[in-house]
Amino acid sequence: MKRLKQSIGIIGGAFLLGVAALGQETPADQVSVPLRDSSRPALVKANLMTGGITVKGYDGKEVVVEARLRKHDADGDEGPDKKAEGLKRIDILTTGLTVEEEDNVVSVSTGPTHRAVDIVIQVPFKTSLKLGCMNDGDVMVEKVEGEIEASNLNGGVTLRNVSGVVVAHSLN
Repeated sequence: MKRLKQSIGIIGGAFLLGVAALGQETPADQVSVPLRDSSRPALVKANLMTGGITVKGYDGKEVVVEARLRKHDADGDEGPDKKAEGLKRIDILTTGLTVEEEDNVVSVSTGPTHRAVDIVIQVPFKTSLKLGCMNDGDVMVEKVEGEIEASNLNGGVTLRNVSGVVVAHSLN
């Protein structure tokens, strides 16, 4: 009986650890930037080499930026190099998020990384945007009033419930 309880405890503990590992998300970097003059519309500029940009308008006075590394797809990796046998890969889990504000212009960028970084930006409803992506992500904007320039080299551009002058470009 004692052995059965131990087995159930060990199996239950292993199950809980497995469930916890499955539910674990990549950590996100988050920055809230107060605008210098919240009575004037802001301009948000964001450019990504790899990843997607989502912008959502909200009833607030700050620009909130969240950057998250996309989960790594181990299936796409080739087998280990013969020279690398015995070595262990150490993943760098940073987005390199940089957010700067100067005179109501907020610039968002991510550092050089070999993985896709997806960013979600919450902006006051009346905000102008200049957004650009190159690879492995889409540009999506919703509930924003202002001048919007959105371009994407290898992905889609989606605009919902927006008003103002819009220039959108998607190539592939």
